[in-house]
Amino acid sequence: MKHIKTLFVLSCAAMFFSLTAFDNVSAHGGRDVKDFNFVIGFENEPAYEGIINAIEVKITGKPSLKDNHDDGHNHSHGHSDIDVEAHGAIFASELLSAGEKFSTTISQELNNIEIPYHDHMNHDITGTIQISDEGVSGQVKVMIHETSLMPSDISVQPGATIIWTNYSKGQHAITSGIMPSTTDTKEPISGLSETLKTELIHVSTQSSVILNLNEDSDMPGRYTSPFIPTSPGIYEIRIYGTIYSTAIDETFISMGGGGDFDDIVSPTAIQFPKKLTSDREITGAISEATEVSQSALLLANRFNTWIIISIIVGGVGIVVSCVSLGLQFRKNNS
Repeated sequence: MKHIKTLFVLSCAAMFFSLTAFDNVSAHGGRDVKDFNFVIGFENEPAYEGIINAIEVKITGKPSLKDNHDDGHNHSHGHSDIDVEAHGAIFASELLSAGEKFSTTISQELNNIEIPYHDHMNHDITGTIQISDEGVSGQVKVMIHETSLMPSDISVQPGATIIWTNYSKGQHAITSGIMPSTTDTKEPISGLSETLKTELIHVSTQSSVILNLNEDSDMPGRYTSPFIPTSPGIYEIRIYGTIYSTAIDETFISMGGGGDFDDIVSPTAIQFPKKLTSDREITGAISEATEVSQSALLLANRFNTWIIISIIVGGVGIVVSCVSLGLQFRKNNS
């Protein structure tokens, strides 16, 4: 009972520490997975055997990812196989020096979409090409100046040819799509409790359990799965399911296996004033004692069996001897 009370007190202390010192640095593993970033570890680190803990997962992604995945068009503006916003997906010129030209002809498959484009050498120079049957046919000319396009926004028909001419002294490179962002801003992704699960694996025994991820109502994008570790050692955390329409299946391993988050360790180092025997050690001792007692009982049963057999054999021997003596006695008298 004293042992159980001590473990309960330690568990409560660990929970209190996690609530009051959440922002403290802990050993967690981080990884970019497709369009997302995962930071994974145990909620309370160091992570002790026998003390309540939780898998902690923080998931972030670019702010526009949900809309991009949900609209089902992949920025195609009506054409699922054409990503008009992808950098250089439709056209890209070589470097254009003063007086040089670049041209592209609009294909029929681009009808009824809008193509953004930019100057790869000057990110402030941008324009759009609106394609429809009401647009201009034939050749459409665009002048490239030092800091602008003239005109910057044009409307053309499929089959039209657009010609850009560099009227400036500097070099330019006309490229379709949106200029890649120089910043990598990511925001927490919430609402994944129904689409993601986690599997906790004790490496040395390959024991595993599937756990639900519960989102923190006060911290979007942070998910936890409570558990009580009953064996020390190296652990793996597998995250699988989907984020929006993207399939996810990633495994993270603790430090003993070359990863970044803590292994589960014995609580002996933090026990005071007496070192307690862990539940695992008690269970092991009980199991060992049970095996010894079962072996002794089996041996005793075997011993008793041999005693009974010996008694029976001895009794049979006595009976046979008596019969033999009786027969010999009769023979002598006759």
